[in-house]
Amino acid sequence: MKREPSGSELEKINLAISLGDRIEATSLYMSIAGCGLTEAQNFVAVLTASQGTTKQDKLARKQSKRRCFGIFKQASR
Repeated sequence: MKREPSGSELEKINLAISLGDRIEATSLYMSIAGCGLTEAQNFVAVLTASQGTTKQDKLARKQSKRRCFGIFKQASR
């Protein structure tokens, strides 16, 4: 049976989106709402657009993660 997420559940989904983890956000929505993959992906896409998360934001996050790993990798040598 499909249901809408509560306030705290929606916060968890929004947090996953803001961290750039759309897969986790989609999975959370699927388990909460009891819906299918396509509907969950559409829901997350709407939330992502409303948060203003763009491809450029995601690219910046990826690059910052790579730099951190690079520093860690060099430090461990």
